[in-house]
Amino acid sequence: MRKIPAIMSTQHPDCASLPDFVKGDIFSNDDEVAEAANAFKIGCDEQLWDWEGKEVDTHVVRKLLSADERFFRENALGKDVFITYRIPNPEVEGAERKLVVEALESIPRNFDVAKKFYGNCEPPIIEVALPMTTSHEQMLRVSSYYENVVVNKENMPVYGGIKLKEWIGEFNPKTVGVIPLIEDMQSILNTKGILGGFLANKNAEYTRPWIARSDTALNYGLVPSTLLVKFFLSCVAASEAETGVPHYPILATGAMPFRGGLNPDNVENFLEEYGAFKTYALQSSAKYDFEREKVAKMIDSLKKHSQHKAKEMGEDEKRGLLGIVEAFSGGYRKRVEGLAHVVNVVSGKVPNRRSRHLHIGLFGYSRNFSDSVKLPRAIKFAASLYSIGLPPEIIGISSLNAAESSGNKNGLDRLYVNLKGDLATVSGLVSKSAIKIACEKGLIGQETLDMVNEDIEAVESFGIEIGAKTLEEEQHQLLAKQIVSNIGDGKVTDRITEAAKIRKSLG
Repeated sequence: MRKIPAIMSTQHPDCASLPDFVKGDIFSNDDEVAEAANAFKIGCDEQLWDWEGKEVDTHVVRKLLSADERFFRENALGKDVFITYRIPNPEVEGAERKLVVEALESIPRNFDVAKKFYGNCEPPIIEVALPMTTSHEQMLRVSSYYENVVVNKENMPVYGGIKLKEWIGEFNPKTVGVIPLIEDMQSILNTKGILGGFLANKNAEYTRPWIARSDTALNYGLVPSTLLVKFFLSCVAASEAETGVPHYPILATGAMPFRGGLNPDNVENFLEEYGAFKTYALQSSAKYDFEREKVAKMIDSLKKHSQHKAKEMGEDEKRGLLGIVEAFSGGYRKRVEGLAHVVNVVSGKVPNRRSRHLHIGLFGYSRNFSDSVKLPRAIKFAASLYSIGLPPEIIGISSLNAAESSGNKNGLDRLYVNLKGDLATVSGLVSKSAIKIACEKGLIGQETLDMVNEDIEAVESFGIEIGAKTLEEEQHQLLAKQIVSNIGDGKVTDRITEAAKIRKSLG
């Protein structure tokens, strides 16, 4: 069996600072090739190559092998380190759907490049991740298209009575793995069904189910997103026990607690919370907003970590978990409706780090909101709230009272072991003054402000002191007040960036 990567480097645009190899204000295609090489050299063994919502360099394998021949002879693509595509989901992306064809067609060409470099070799690209997976049928459509169209056309006749493969060569690899990237609550709750349905129709040696920690946070809040990860792991364990096929789950998180909290200063707590995953994905902030030595040490710790065995929950435990999710997500979503205006105003000032096309997040598709409620992607959503002194971690936390009244408080303490620590991490970023100014300027309504103040009081009830406790946090609060007071001036993006550098992440 091939090696299962431990550390995936991604292209999520959440870094406050840009690395030295980026020449301009955003990552170019050449910069992303350099990024992949850099990721492998600091210890990552997988690079996500993102086709979703942006321009893509289809010659990544050729460029990597040409850039550092010695390194890639010692660290072979497809054996020691891996390129994994994230393709658009044709059932969601609309105008981008035909990029799936382009992505899958490029896999055999990249194989030919690697074969010329290595001689006999493993395929450099053997898996694709399918975002917003909601059913096993979606996964099967990807694998069947690749096998039946991309590969099988090698047997098509061309002029002269020969087959296509006799003219331009065989198409390899013959199969491609499909990683389900599961993002919405209904699909997370049906993880076992998705995996089981796929394996009932596909002879796979293993699966790599991937849960989206950022989009669950955006849609349901800090506490529900953390608990849904635990439910997901229970489903993975149940599917593995039922099918007998090994499952190697993937978790991608941001550096701040709202989107998971994976950064060099929080590795021990992170692994205590999320130690049952096989692969951890490092986003841009965790790689570029911290000292290189700290990043290397973090990667080494993640690699040496002994993976906890995911356990299937009992029915009572699952009901208790879902009760907490319901109690918290309702309050969170009500508040986000009231914050949508300020988020959309500020997010337009948040700097871009990657060149992306328009992408509508899950809020745009949610039936629980009116058509008028639209939000940016999770990173800019979070960045907007941090920038006005309102860390998204605290939104809806006053729903703790509802969890207590339903008898689920003890379950929360056990299922989310680092809740108090995560809230304490961002407590110094809360600026009551900036939030009040935002209300006075009409960016936040009074009813929403009242609910936010309830959440701040709930955080304080944990014994957590709200407000700046360090010089850096004081500077962050000052910037938050300047941002909301002068949202229309030409310096607001610079201030947002400066604040992001203090907390070491955009969002």
